[in-house]
Amino acid sequence: MSRLLELQEWYWNQCDGEWEHHHGVKIDSINNPDWWVIIDLEKTVLAETDFTEISKGFDADDHPVSDQWLHYSVKNKQSNHTEPRGNLKKS
Repeated sequence: MSRLLELQEWYWNQCDGEWEHHHGVKIDSINNPDWWVIIDLEKTVLAETDFTEISKGFDADDHPVSDQWLHYSVKNKQSNHTEPRGNLKKS
């Protein structure tokens, strides 16, 4: 299953008639041109999970140095994930 289909399935599983009116998933483009995926974890089973921040493929000034960079963090019960174009469709 592709990552987008997995995300879609996860989203549908959170929808309870209330959650989807206040929370959700956002996929946005950023200036590289790359992707920024924001997922609200509030009121999900993942809301209280401790996640480790991941940052790969960046130089000391936080600029990507390869096509395989990524950054992932969770703050305030919101997942933020940025990665290069083309990676959203990867399995």
